[in-house]
Amino acid sequence: MHHKFTVGADQRLTVFRTGGVTLNGNGYFKYMNPTYLPVDSTAISALYNPPGPTAANNFLGEAGVTWIGSTRRYDRVTGLYAQDAISFWDDKITLMYGGRWNDFFSTTGPSYPQQTSTAATGLQIVTVNGVPTIRNADVQTVSSNSAPVYRYGALFAPTDNYSLYYNHSESFQFNAGVDYLNNPLSPSVAENNEFGAKATFFDGALGFNLTRFDIRVTNVRLSFVQGPTDPSPGAYGVRQSGFQTNKGWDFSTNYNKSFSNGMVNLVAGAYQGDIKTELGVRPIRIPNTTTNIFGAYEFTKGALTGFKVGGGTNWIGQRLAPTLTTGVNNGIQTRIDPYSVSNVFASYKWKRWTFQVNVDNLFDKMFITGFEDELWIHTSNGRLVRFSTGYSF
Repeated sequence: MHHKFTVGADQRLTVFRTGGVTLNGNGYFKYMNPTYLPVDSTAISALYNPPGPTAANNFLGEAGVTWIGSTRRYDRVTGLYAQDAISFWDDKITLMYGGRWNDFFSTTGPSYPQQTSTAATGLQIVTVNGVPTIRNADVQTVSSNSAPVYRYGALFAPTDNYSLYYNHSESFQFNAGVDYLNNPLSPSVAENNEFGAKATFFDGALGFNLTRFDIRVTNVRLSFVQGPTDPSPGAYGVRQSGFQTNKGWDFSTNYNKSFSNGMVNLVAGAYQGDIKTELGVRPIRIPNTTTNIFGAYEFTKGALTGFKVGGGTNWIGQRLAPTLTTGVNNGIQTRIDPYSVSNVFASYKWKRWTFQVNVDNLFDKMFITGFEDELWIHTSNGRLVRFSTGYSF
């Protein structure tokens, strides 16, 4: 019998900042000549003046500028964890149990401006702990939560080539910010009950993995269009649903083989899910089907030693998009068609140097990657060629 006990602690501190940027009069960001300025989001109306015939009509002395405000978010995540694993029958059976306690603290609010008050703005700026601050504008949203999560499972491996397992795992996701009613968002807890089988053949050269999963997530964060009785009718808001479930299969396989002058590696996978909300309907944005295949060949002998080439294709299934809210098609659910995208690369290692060329979206396809609402979608960037180099010490 083997016994292994693990205990530990961790903490992660993260600061997110969004800088105030100027936009030109027709609403497009000036990529060739951007101007960044820490602008407090609550002071946008005070900083912006409509463009006029003279440059003195606005804050930067430039006609036709608008503003995006600056924000700062501070997150602190602290965790304590312990896990115990016991193996017996020559390690053919392993039982595991563990838990983790999570604590989360977050503040979100406007960033502090770095300029001083001017006649153009009419703002009163005071110093708080040495930091210039707009008076009455430093409004902070505070979120704080803590909760335990647990994990347990069993592994049965009668031989080195075959194994069966069961795993129950939980994860805790903290949601910073507030909902459309200005209430702090509650944390989301995900539970996954998973059964799986693994097998390898030809001394590990060929492997297969098959998993059946059953996932349930509570307090899911969702965007929606506010109704006539909500605080901001017609505007997008954030709310949390009761739960979402996802039951399905995940399959993957890999193949590795050595040849006289190199080695090939092939990886393929397929996912089939069935995501539903507490109302039994499929949520937007998320595909229920994806597949992928990737291959690479590395030259280890001969004149081409150091070269490596490879590529692959990802296929993304159909996704639901926003429901139309205007026009003759009001109330119709839109959909995003499936798409596939292929990427290739070639690299060369010489001494401590590595040189690599990547071509993303090899066939220059146009497809929808996401959206903000029914009239604002994000499309692919087209073919992208990247060159990178590295040096190892």
